[in-house]
Amino acid sequence: MRHSAARVIAAIAAIEIPLGNWPQLLPFLHQTAVSQLVAHREVGIYILFTVLENIVEGFQEHLQSFFKLFEGLLADPESIEVRITTVRSVWLFCSTSHYLILLFEKGLGRHCTVY
Repeated sequence: MRHSAARVIAAIAAIEIPLGNWPQLLPFLHQTAVSQLVAHREVGIYILFTVLENIVEGFQEHLQSFFKLFEGLLADPESIEVRITTVRSVWLFCSTSHYLILLFEKGLGRHCTVY
C-alpha cells in the first residue's frame, strides 16, 4: 500500500514540480525522512526515491541538501530499508551523467565512487 501511494505521489510530482507547483513537497519529504519514527523515514525516503526516478533532472540546486540527507540516512541505525532505498536514490544521481559532472564539481563525487 505504501509503495502504491508513493507511485501516485511521484506521478503527480512529475507533472507539478517542473511547472513550479508543489514547492512544499521536497521540504515535507526531507522532514519525513529524518523523523524519529522509523516508519516515517522508510516512507519519506521511498517517496523521495520514486519522485527522483521520475524527475531526477531539475534538482541541481538541491544537490547539497540531498547528499547531506543521504549521508545521514545511510547510517540509519534502525532500518535496512532506509539504507537500501538511500543507496538507490544516490545511484539515480550518480547514473545521470549531467549530475555526475556536477557532483564532482561540487566535491560530492565521492558519494558515487563508494557505491
